[in-house]
Parts: sequence; C-alpha cells; structure tokens
Amino acid sequence: MSLPTALLIASAVTSGVSSYGVAQAQNKAAKANAAALEQQAQNTLSAAQIEEAKYRAKVRALVGQQKATYAASGVDISGEGTATDVFAETNAIGAADAMTIRTNAQKKADELRMGASAYEAGQVSSLLAGGSSLLSTGVSAYSSLK
Repeated sequence: MSLPTALLIASAVTSGVSSYGVAQAQNKAAKANAAALEQQAQNTLSAAQIEEAKYRAKVRALVGQQKATYAASGVDISGEGTATDVFAETNAIGAADAMTIRTNAQKKADELRMGASAYEAGQVSSLLAGGSSLLSTGVSAYSSLK
C-alpha cells in the first residue's frame, strides 16, 4: 500500500469515527432535552392541579358568601327559587372554569411531550447518521485497498 493510500484511509477512518462521536454527543443532548421537556410537562400538570383546587375553593367561598348575603337579607336559601338558582349557576360557572384550567394544562403538557418525542426521534436519526457515516468510511477505505 502506498503512503498516499494509507493517508487517505487514515483520514477517512478519522472522519468516520469523528462523525460517529458527534452523533453520540447529539444523542446525549437530545436525551437530556427530551427528559427536560417531560419534566416540564409533569410540572405543568402538577401546577394545574394546585391551581384548579385553589379555584374550586374560591368558588365554594363565593357560594358561601352568596348564601350568607341572601340569608342576612331574609331570603330563604334552603328551598327552591332565585337564590338556589344563583348558587347553582355560580357552581356551574366555577366548574367550567376549573375544567378550563385542567384542559389548558393538559394541552400545554401534550405540546411539551410532542417536543420530547421530536428530540427522541432525533436521537435515533443522529445515531443512524453517525453509524452510516462510519460504515461508508469503512467501505471507502476498503475500496481504496483494492
């Protein structure tokens, strides 16, 4: 084998190994990014549960204030009628708003998880690209020996 051929092979092998090393580094970074996004998704859902619980407590307090105000005004709050309708409407609006909090958090978590999935897909493709580069380098080096 001549010196130029040996140098060409050495250069090709070095390039292939370098490409694979870069792919491994990209894979490691993608894993870290995917894990970070998954953690953000979990944090989003946890924070929404707390926010929803606080909101529902505020609604219960509001209904309690409404009942106290009506009762202090001499309105019968135990039967049927306008006062009971007001309490029911307040509870219904509160429940709808609480569901909006939950739904919005789930949408945000889903978006974050989609981002994590994209990073995970990138892990596979970067490793395949690095492996492919290493393989083609080996084929090139072998071909130059012939």
